[in-house]
Amino acid sequence: RFSAITNRAFLNAMSMEASFLPVQSLAHPSLDREMISLIWGPAVAALSIVFETTEDASVLKAAVNGLYSASAIAAEFGITEIFDNIIHNLGKFTTLLSAPLDTLGASFGKSSKAQRALLTMVDIAHRHGDHLKAGWNVMVDCVTSLHSAGLLVISLSINDEEETRSSGQMENDKGGREQNNFWKLLTLSSSRNQKFSEASSDSEHVEQARRTVESCHIDHLFSDSKFLGSSALNSLVGSLVSCAQRRYPGPTSSMSSAWIADEEAAVLCVDILVAVCLMNRDRVSTVWLPVKEQLCGVLRDARTASVISERCAIGLLRLLTRLLHKECVAADLRGCIELLSSLPHAVFDSLGEAIAYGTRELVATGAPYVKDASDWNAIFTLLERLAHHTTASAFAFETLTFLILESGHVAPDTFLACLHVAATFVAVTTESGDSSRSIQALDFMCSLQSLVATWEGAGLGSARAMWMPMMKSFARLSYDGRSEVRDYAMICLQQALHCSQSSLQTYHCV
Repeated sequence: RFSAITNRAFLNAMSMEASFLPVQSLAHPSLDREMISLIWGPAVAALSIVFETTEDASVLKAAVNGLYSASAIAAEFGITEIFDNIIHNLGKFTTLLSAPLDTLGASFGKSSKAQRALLTMVDIAHRHGDHLKAGWNVMVDCVTSLHSAGLLVISLSINDEEETRSSGQMENDKGGREQNNFWKLLTLSSSRNQKFSEASSDSEHVEQARRTVESCHIDHLFSDSKFLGSSALNSLVGSLVSCAQRRYPGPTSSMSSAWIADEEAAVLCVDILVAVCLMNRDRVSTVWLPVKEQLCGVLRDARTASVISERCAIGLLRLLTRLLHKECVAADLRGCIELLSSLPHAVFDSLGEAIAYGTRELVATGAPYVKDASDWNAIFTLLERLAHHTTASAFAFETLTFLILESGHVAPDTFLACLHVAATFVAVTTESGDSSRSIQALDFMCSLQSLVATWEGAGLGSARAMWMPMMKSFARLSYDGRSEVRDYAMICLQQALHCSQSSLQTYHCV
């Protein structure tokens, strides 16, 4: 180990406290990069050893200045390996990657060197994040450790004016306003984890740790991701995906306290992934695939309800809602909706309300961008399953109302799927036992009947075959156990028979 005198002498010899001034080489500019490539490894290693071993404040400050100078040189020449090495060493010195969660707050608050390491690491990432690659892995691991220990609250606000307007189109109930609490803003609170820090007997050190973390402005690392180059952005997204997978590799039957903390860390990564994707919507094609695969992968493996499956479902629907105008996102719409429709009963029952609300927002905002009939049929299939959900059916019914009466997105290719959804809502009894929604759904079916008549009048050959399933639906509903529904279904059937006088096949069918 170096003594304090040796440390100071080394730093003075290196002259690392001086400002870095790039000078253009007139003779052989390529030699500068070659020289830096040769010496940066030993230089950064020496500075890191000094940082780790010294107890002298002035020597520690000089070592930090040396790391800043090395970072400036690395930025000048675009050498990402230097940044990754510096971030890796500083991450180790923070002790965030090795200390137990239940004592992390107190131990971090006691160590001024660990706090200095975090401040330096985050500041370098703020200044030169565009040059980080593997260093993002360390940054994300430190962030999740701070969050799991109850020391970090990240608030990522996304200015979605269009989303706010779309919410108002169909929001006529208090449930919609309540759902907006988790839909519009990503506020990633650590309140669930505060038991770790509050259990510490040294509350003063814990508070010092919180103050240090707050002064780092870690949330800016992610909110400023829109300024990163494509390579750095891909590295950040890759690190978030990798951390989420390591923290929550899949469903488990035994949920220990450590596993719950890991799931919460994975939830944090998922929420940040969604926020980063939305903040980079203008170039979403560069990050969409890994983000989508992570969200869909969790949902595909879900067997029981969990926090992370809920966040993945909400995040996926939010991305579809805001980014459906992008070709790469629109191409995956059907697969994502079909995945939500095929969730196991236990998972779907838990997530139904969130899925229904998200689908409502998706249709209100993205309907003009849904061009393919197979995409619409997938949406109608999802609405049909949501119709049987106790609390989610109200949102699903609003979506059906919007599609049939307001937006005119029912086409001949999607007629049958829409008819099945409307007939399902007629048959489903509301929790209050009120039949008014069933009557309204029958009115929707009558509206579809008018569409068929219009298509047939316009010479659409396939319209004639649409009368048959409609008659069967009315006939089946005329046996409903509720007299008001049964009687109204008979009236609708008579109207349909009158409208289809020219379709002799229909009379034969009935």
